Amino acid sequence: MRIIDLSSKIHEGMNVFPGDPGVSLQLTSAHDADAFQVTELRFGSHTGTHIDAPRHFLAGGAAIAEVPLDSVVGDAVCIRARIYYAGGELHPVIDLSEEDKSGIRAGDRVLLSTGWEEKAGTSAYFLGYPVFAKELLAFLIDRKVRMIGTDLPTVESNIDPDDAFAMHRMILSRGIIPVEGLINLSELAGRRFFFSAAPLLLENGDGSPVRAYAVMEE
Repeated sequence: MRIIDLSSKIHEGMNVFPGDPGVSLQLTSAHDADAFQVTELRFGSHTGTHIDAPRHFLAGGAAIAEVPLDSVVGDAVCIRARIYYAGGELHPVIDLSEEDKSGIRAGDRVLLSTGWEEKAGTSAYFLGYPVFAKELLAFLIDRKVRMIGTDLPTVESNIDPDDAFAMHRMILSRGIIPVEGLINLSELAGRRFFFSAAPLLLENGDGSPVRAYAVMEE
């Protein structure tokens, strides 16, 4: 058995999605003065590798404590996505081959490796990131996948260029949970494995950082 960490490290002053709270990790107790260490954590609920709850974009939607754990824990498949520019757009577009689509089962937890994780930790990570082709989004919804995980800072689609949040509302209203900000996906492409991105049990939570990982059988 081999465990592959798919999570970015949360650290003081790290880059976050524009407009989100910054990250502060401050010692409130230290060994030299108190004989133990305690750290005060301050960061937004969508910091680093994280999941979104329906409450994030749907008023009255399920909060993080109401999201079934098996939405983001269990058997998963990772696919290497195709990225292309259709011409003139600000964001490249994500699509899958028909062969790759045929490997996605109803109810799957699907991870898409786009290669964007190479920019993780930089301000460029949050600029010009790939967006989902409307045909791919329609396919994933029709296939009734349970989860969409990506190496992107957020999930968006070209279904409506004037509405950046349309994809979130469409998938969250159907109970499809996005896992955003994953890393180390490239070595998982084309494989099935056990996956976990369990969130913190936050009251009224709209999202949560996660320690995502894959378990591979040797």
